[in-house]
Amino acid sequence: MPVEINLTPTCSFEDIGTLANPIKVRRWSPSNIEYGAILMHGLGAHSGWFEPFAARLAQKGVDALSYDQAGFGERMRSSPAHLSKAWNGDLDYVVGRYQEMMPEKPFFLMGNSMGAMVALRWLCTTSTLPKGLGGLVLFSPGFAGNPERFTLLYQLSALTTAIFAPKKMVELPYEVSDITRHENVRHDLKADPKMMLSIEAGLGFELFSLTQDVSKLPKNLPLPLFLAMAGKEYIVDNKATLKFFEQVQTSSKTKFAYPESFHDLMFDACQEQLVEDLTAWMGSVTKM
Repeated sequence: MPVEINLTPTCSFEDIGTLANPIKVRRWSPSNIEYGAILMHGLGAHSGWFEPFAARLAQKGVDALSYDQAGFGERMRSSPAHLSKAWNGDLDYVVGRYQEMMPEKPFFLMGNSMGAMVALRWLCTTSTLPKGLGGLVLFSPGFAGNPERFTLLYQLSALTTAIFAPKKMVELPYEVSDITRHENVRHDLKADPKMMLSIEAGLGFELFSLTQDVSKLPKNLPLPLFLAMAGKEYIVDNKATLKFFEQVQTSSKTKFAYPESFHDLMFDACQEQLVEDLTAWMGSVTKM
């Protein structure tokens, strides 16, 4: 039986921001909550892309929350300048608010692609580890771009453009067909007005700054780690991901690879198995 990958919203929408920094979140909340999860989307995406995955998590008792990072989705008009700093500040704020929403339940920080980098940097640089935070989950993390797509020539050209023409639009070196193998999802993504396959050069520089920050972090984590990788990966560099996993020191680290899946595991038939693997892991580390 094929796994349904449906992007029709089943979430609730909540405004948890301030007048100075409005942040609207999507929330998939079951009646009986076992765990919580903050979901961080990737480059060119937005919080709605978690729909099929978060809905499945909710069926397993996981309260899932996601928001559009500055520069993307409903917040794509945010200035590219200092976005890297804004990503960190937004997550710090959202974690604090989520603690208020979920005071009695353990919760997990989960990042996809670029979102994985934002989550990792925040966790390794926050001054106080939040009470109740049970672990870090990285989906197809963007430690480096796939060298066949993000060639040295592409990187040098994008960096030069960012310096001299930061407002100029730069096409990303991949297509919807590299994000997911499923034709129906490709169709839905192409019809998504919030999807970004080209970005301002200045935003690309902010992403470069983020990856540079992550590369300088100590290779140790204060919490258990769950890593999920796609077998058919055309966007990020799996070799860089494996190198990180081998080097990182933590109380517990777990890795799963889904051989037939493309980059965005949230849009893949493997999501059913991924949710099973993930929720089993969440249960095991909260009992440690």
